[in-house]
Amino acid sequence: MIKKFFAFLLVLTIALSVAACSDGNDNKIEISFEDVVVGSSLAENESVSVGAETGDSSIEAEEEKFDVESVEDLKTIPVLYVRNFAELDSFENETTGATTAPLSNVSITGKCLKSGDKGYMLNVSESGMAIGNSYHEAFFDGVSVSYRDGKFDSFTAAALKDYVSEYGIYPFGAFIEGYTVTERTILSVGLAKKEGENLTYNVSLDPSTACDRNKVQMKRTGNLSGYPEFESVDIELTMKNDLTPVKVVVTAKYKVKMVITVTCTQSLTVTYKSVNESVDLPRE
Repeated sequence: MIKKFFAFLLVLTIALSVAACSDGNDNKIEISFEDVVVGSSLAENESVSVGAETGDSSIEAEEEKFDVESVEDLKTIPVLYVRNFAELDSFENETTGATTAPLSNVSITGKCLKSGDKGYMLNVSESGMAIGNSYHEAFFDGVSVSYRDGKFDSFTAAALKDYVSEYGIYPFGAFIEGYTVTERTILSVGLAKKEGENLTYNVSLDPSTACDRNKVQMKRTGNLSGYPEFESVDIELTMKNDLTPVKVVVTAKYKVKMVITVTCTQSLTVTYKSVNESVDLPRE
């Protein structure tokens, strides 16, 4: 009985890029395809400007260089960051992390590359046991995607909107690791440190409003009957003073309700390089 309980718990905590926990809620979460793909993270009636006004449209003037330290309202900074992220022409990132829960510890690795309207994503979860392995790989090309959920599986071709509806997250949208970032979902923002041109902000998100895409992803990749129930989402966001991503550290807590309620803690570190530089994508 104990072995069966352990296996059941471990399967529940495996996910594509995060471990999965379920609260048993079967109400379907609908993901907006346009919001994910176009990259708009602004809620209705919210408006944030990054660029400077030239004043005279008849004169082609050089745009003033943006400096994040000039932003007075700190809650605006993560919103500007995700909007800029969605507009990046290219980048590479690597993800490492783990999910811990009673009787289980799952390691997570991944990478994501973008070049123009093409992209690549790979996420792997490993527990050291045969039942603890998870694999998801996807090639993005405009509004099409080819993906597979096993290293030796054949690829499935799909329209991007269908993929987003099923998996929840588009890795190149205006989000931070899938979490919705608007002035309405941000609980607090504080400057943690400054090192040269790099600035690190501590961002806390509202777990009741920022996690829908992650819930969809975790339910799908973890083969869950319900969505995870988030308790907290804290982000350490490091960027250059022009909003260029440097590093993101996400710590999320959520729970699963079985015979007892089990709390899971997931920590991810995502590091960036080659931002708006030449990036070579792997071949399918």
